[in-house]
Amino acid sequence: MWLSEKSAFQEGVAIHGGVPICWPWFGKVATPNHGFARILPWELSDHSEDDQQVQLTFTLRDSTLTEPFFPHPFTLKAHFTLWQTCSLELVADGDYQATAALHSYFTVGAIGDIHVSGLGASFIDKVNGAQPAQQQGDLTFSGEVDRVYTAPAQTSLIHDPVLGRVIEVHHQHHSDVVAWNCGQ
Repeated sequence: MWLSEKSAFQEGVAIHGGVPICWPWFGKVATPNHGFARILPWELSDHSEDDQQVQLTFTLRDSTLTEPFFPHPFTLKAHFTLWQTCSLELVADGDYQATAALHSYFTVGAIGDIHVSGLGASFIDKVNGAQPAQQQGDLTFSGEVDRVYTAPAQTSLIHDPVLGRVIEVHHQHHSDVVAWNCGQ
């Protein structure tokens, strides 16, 4: 995972790194951008570990802090399993409609050498005015990229020849996958 050296670590301010949880909306559809779940404190509600893994569960519930943004009762649980293979599962309970994104930041050797497979061909190009577009082959990066892939495979692969690895990202219960890099 990657973490920006410029992250403020201040209450109510989003950090740039790790896996921010964007909920109950993703994008600039309301304030705050990407929802409030990523800027509020979560409660550590469960923990277990053994020689094979560490499991953590964090919980966020509706409160006086969330009511101005989202006037619905809810409970969010983020289940983390950490070891050689890591997973994050977000579970939302309540009677409402919402969108979510696990906004992962990855450390890579050199962005110009990266290619990503498993994203599918159809995407919405947010750098180009949210125009629908098609891609042939893997995604590569030569500048700013902000794309919503609308028919991704179950697994995307980030091929990093500089660090000599492939990062597998498994998508479950998500209709779209976003690829983003701010470029220079």
